[in-house]
Amino acid sequence: GGVCASPSGFMSIKTASHNPKNSCSYNRSFTFWRDNSKSWKSRCGTRPETRFVEVLQPRGAYVHLKNFTLLQIVQQTKEVRAIDRSFVALQIVTALLNARASERAGIPSVLPEDQVVAIWDEYSLKGSYKPSGSAKAWTGLQLAAYLQTTFR
Repeated sequence: GGVCASPSGFMSIKTASHNPKNSCSYNRSFTFWRDNSKSWKSRCGTRPETRFVEVLQPRGAYVHLKNFTLLQIVQQTKEVRAIDRSFVALQIVTALLNARASERAGIPSVLPEDQVVAIWDEYSLKGSYKPSGSAKAWTGLQLAAYLQTTFR
């Protein structure tokens, strides 16, 4: 499995982590979660029917995601795509499921759940995310691109 980069390490070293124990080998892409929703409960302790608002605060341009389920977010329904144009909510939900699955399996995650939530909170409030040590805030597309590097 690949080694993940932390948000601050992503800009300078795209393939290495500052903590080599944090591996991407257990993390899965949104297509895995989309295609294996029956295993969510056992794998990460989360039901696919969980509403977005139950785990993440829908703010700003994302306020209308509140009543969509996590499965609808990873399925990228037409209605979700109209709101989630940069795929940030898609990648955040994927990161959240991966964080929960890693914790449940006792495997260190490059993005634990509290950090996933903090990234979402900053992005959804400001429309950008600035990793610690970065001189420049990331756009939604840059944040989504980073999050994709933490999945297999």
